[in-house]
Amino acid sequence: MAEGEIPRGSETILVVDDDHAIRDSVCKILESLGYKTLQAESPADAVRIAKLTTIDLLLVDVILPMMSGLELAHAVSAIRPSTRVLYMSGFTTDEILGDTKGRHNLMGFLDKPFTAEELGGKVRDLLDTEFPDPLPSKVNLDGQETLLVVDDDAVLRRTVMRLLSRLGYVVLEAADPDEAMRIVLQREIDLIVMDVVLPRLNGLALAHTISALRPSIRMLYISGYSRAELAGQFGLPDPGVAFLQKPFNPEGIGALIRSMLDRAEAEAAVADFH
Repeated sequence: MAEGEIPRGSETILVVDDDHAIRDSVCKILESLGYKTLQAESPADAVRIAKLTTIDLLLVDVILPMMSGLELAHAVSAIRPSTRVLYMSGFTTDEILGDTKGRHNLMGFLDKPFTAEELGGKVRDLLDTEFPDPLPSKVNLDGQETLLVVDDDAVLRRTVMRLLSRLGYVVLEAADPDEAMRIVLQREIDLIVMDVVLPRLNGLALAHTISALRPSIRMLYISGYSRAELAGQFGLPDPGVAFLQKPFNPEGIGALIRSMLDRAEAEAAVADFH
């Protein structure tokens, strides 16, 4: 590539900004560089597109109506875990900067206003970043146990359910603590994937109640918040407790669940022996 030439590509980029003029301008630049672009003016539109279309990169304004760019990025990443995210804004926050440093280097930030060269270079850098190595093929993630996914976000809940169903598990769902308790009292559950932030009763309190009734059920906590943030707000227990921060990749949650269930079987076998 000649010096000063903007790097090109052919990937699909979803541009989300409620400012029509900025959105159009960004798309024209990207299309001139060979990229296929999709547009959304609201988070709801962006989520619908993510469900229907493979997206290589999400270019999202930090300030959006109804949902922040950060929250939207996490929602899209839960649907499309390998999607890169490039935030754009006239200002930044510690929350955004922390996010761009903690997601396997698949997220970045671009200050507004930016030039075509800055946009093209940042986009290409993110797209060329290697995705984290998958687990070795010899690792068996499959199972047949019964799992319960508890999350009030229907999109995220069903995304996790589809993933776990493909791994062979029997997967049940609950949108709130009351529904989760009814299922636990009626069915044999091996492990619960539990969002920490739930309506009326947080996931930690619900897990304590369930554990008192069914001590053998394993708990995997999930949240868009970090472990440190949850420790301060909800008292998330020590680092030994199973926890995944959203968004997580399919191999990550599959491997963690399998290891938790295998460990439970091993502990039960030792208990029976004694």
